[in-house]
Amino acid sequence: MSVTITTTGTNNNPKMHILAPDAKIFIIGMDYNGWTFDITGDPEKPFICHSIFRNCTIIADNLRAFNGCYFDDSCKLIIKNLPRADTPQTTHSINSINWNVVQDRGTDFKKPKHLKFCYQTAGMKCNEGRHAQVVMKELGIDYQLSTPQSLGDSFWFWNCSNIPEPLPDYLSELSVDPMSCIGQGLNQKDAESIRDFKGNNQ
Repeated sequence: MSVTITTTGTNNNPKMHILAPDAKIFIIGMDYNGWTFDITGDPEKPFICHSIFRNCTIIADNLRAFNGCYFDDSCKLIIKNLPRADTPQTTHSINSINWNVVQDRGTDFKKPKHLKFCYQTAGMKCNEGRHAQVVMKELGIDYQLSTPQSLGDSFWFWNCSNIPEPLPDYLSELSVDPMSCIGQGLNQKDAESIRDFKGNNQ
């Protein structure tokens, strides 16, 4: 069993070619900016773990190489072999964070979002009377933190991933800076952790 890694390119456009039919090495805790990764082969287990990718292009047969990684919204992903040629778009998952994959083009990484659960809309319009956290679990939505908002009869969920489309009427995207919410359900430490969030498995 062998793994071959070669680096090419220039300082402004570095490239890493990985031949990993059955990877037994680990790339852990790295921070890559502007790299192109070309991964050939079907690794038995993830071997690129807890690393950060910024403005990178990932070319791979599948996504099994990755575990606990963060990809910023400038990254591009190209899957070499989609299941069917007549299916132009499919969704793959890297550790609870979704990529929309378009063959031969790649696409932007989907950043986690903040969501607002409105109890009034849930009860009056959707006949949903359960606790917001119970509903989020049933919907399969992961989140970093949640804070009740008694004045607005709502629950705020921070850095959500695995978000279904379309969202139920009682869930909407929340555009708010967590640092501005200190004292309104968040303390300084929580606000900073939301601001600096990298991924659910970090």
